[in-house]
Amino acid sequence: MRQLEKAFNTKDNTKFEMACSAYKVLFDHLQAREHSEVVFGANLQKFKKERYYSVIKPDSGYTFSAVYSNIYEFCEREFGLKKRAVANRIAVAKRFANSDGEVVAEFKEYSFSQLVVLLDVLKVNQNLITRFSPEMKVADMKMLCKAIKKNTFDYLLSNEENIVKINAYLEAEKAGKVEETIKNIESVEEQYEKKDRITAEGEYIPKREDVHINALLEKQEAVRRIKKVFRENEITFFRGNKKATTETVVKYIIKEIYGDEV
Repeated sequence: MRQLEKAFNTKDNTKFEMACSAYKVLFDHLQAREHSEVVFGANLQKFKKERYYSVIKPDSGYTFSAVYSNIYEFCEREFGLKKRAVANRIAVAKRFANSDGEVVAEFKEYSFSQLVVLLDVLKVNQNLITRFSPEMKVADMKMLCKAIKKNTFDYLLSNEENIVKINAYLEAEKAGKVEETIKNIESVEEQYEKKDRITAEGEYIPKREDVHINALLEKQEAVRRIKKVFRENEITFFRGNKKATTETVVKYIIKEIYGDEV
């Protein structure tokens, strides 16, 4: 722990001493091998409420500011914590714990990461909080939360069925973006090379503004470009509930365009 100094605008020695004590509590908490993120959040909440950060002089090695303007700037400079990490700790402590950072009985069995997800659920539809449990994986909780946000959640379906449903919905969204990307490529190809050229079928096309539909790319080049789009956009495909390979998808696209497979 570094030697703390008063900020230039601080004249209240008592408040500065209290800020130093509160700082030490935060610092020691982070240094402990095992520590509660919720308790830390509760202490941060008190630190923020009293504006202790404003009476501590920033470390000159980290910033040229004369004072810390908020708790987030303070935590990033002093403890290396990003704004989201600080906000989550404070919000979880405020919503699910008492002033000492003890999680209330209803949510005591949840981990900190699970409680962060529940914060999002409460913002969207607090009535659905009962569909979550401490036994659920964080990843499944996040997917169920997405289902609620995307309005795909069905009260009559089980959590597992809703997760399958939101996965299918998200893949459909990706597919829509893929179609848009392919359309953009086609648009570029239609305006490509404003000069005399030969089509894949050997047809001579003089210089003009538009390209005939039969001026297709060679199949191998088309395969390469389509795969490149899928790879660069990290696109994944599903057929029903099963993952489809890129090769399978490309095969169907080539067959649709050229009338036969690669």
